[in-house]
Amino acid sequence: MKNSKNSFYGNAALALFFSLAAYAPNARAEVVSQWSFEDNLTDSATAGGSVDALDGFGDAAFADGIVGRAVKLTAGALQRLRAADSDDLDLAASWTLEAFVWPDEDNTGEWDRFWTKWGDGGNEWHTAFRSTGAVAVENGLDLFINGGNNVINSNSTAQVPLETWSHVAFVGDEAAGTISAWLNGAKVGEAAWTVVNPGDGAMNFGNFESPANGLQYSGLIDEAMIHNAAVSSEYLQGRAALLTGGGAENAVAKWSFEENLDDTAPTGTKPDPLEPFGDPDYLPGVPGLGGKAVNITAGGLQRLRAEDSDDLDLAASWTLEAFVWPDADNAGEWDRFWTKWGDGGNEWHTAFRSTGAVEVANGLDLFINGGNNVINSNDTAEVLLET
Repeated sequence: MKNSKNSFYGNAALALFFSLAAYAPNARAEVVSQWSFEDNLTDSATAGGSVDALDGFGDAAFADGIVGRAVKLTAGALQRLRAADSDDLDLAASWTLEAFVWPDEDNTGEWDRFWTKWGDGGNEWHTAFRSTGAVAVENGLDLFINGGNNVINSNSTAQVPLETWSHVAFVGDEAAGTISAWLNGAKVGEAAWTVVNPGDGAMNFGNFESPANGLQYSGLIDEAMIHNAAVSSEYLQGRAALLTGGGAENAVAKWSFEENLDDTAPTGTKPDPLEPFGDPDYLPGVPGLGGKAVNITAGGLQRLRAEDSDDLDLAASWTLEAFVWPDADNAGEWDRFWTKWGDGGNEWHTAFRSTGAVEVANGLDLFINGGNNVINSNDTAEVLLET
């Protein structure tokens, strides 16, 4: 499902952050393959022509990632992940490869092969982090295509640091005539566009052969995606923002709903866990990010409640923010969304209003201080249902 992101702002400073999955400020191209590694190796992309599940060589291991969970590759355990050839794994005329990576201390070889469709039935594309030998940039981004064309050489890029999270991407843009390398939202390498020829080879994370050797990536991988288009620089900058909380580094309350109701804000005075009224139900969250969202319905989980705390009182400058997917039943005059109201106090009250004396169906509405309708739904815009 596709989510809308809506905010209520008080001046400009961020004081309160609420997310149904994670922060994704920009739209993305069609994702034809996506591995989120939520304690599994499944392909969750909805636009692909096939489901490209991964086979593990070694016992699969997972750890906390940037969005939910991440997979862990090491020479001594899970050495590599392999998917059989499919059209989704052949790069389109314009394309994007992107992932979050956490290379461990062993990721220092000349050819730390990261993600390839190479050496296992074909030689189409080959990404690596190169660190030793005839290289000037340690652990630099490197890309070969079409059997032997080193279109992006690591010496012309930037270092992917060890033992820290980074976002890496390669983008082929036919219209712009370029193939580029990106690190944490910044372009670090560029070459002339060349079509990446399709083939019959398998795709691998890590090396393309077993047993493991010094030519393979080792560390964590999260949210690896293949797009059938060239994504924008704004999109890549938005992805990189997830490394620091997606703009939520100053949040005092944050609920990501990763199969739990915990408050994970980094700067709050105390945790504000939620108490469910009904059985909690979780669904996939914002497309392209992975993670989960919580599902509230009149017949199931009806509401979520947190006790009063200083973190839930709005500061002089503040923000309330969330991704939402209102269902078909969200069409009442007062579809109360998120409030600190009517349960011991009347401080702030957000709603989507659809019937009665309203002109904008499902418009954004805000009351504060007991009865001050500072943002009236008639003056806002419709929050679309089922999107």
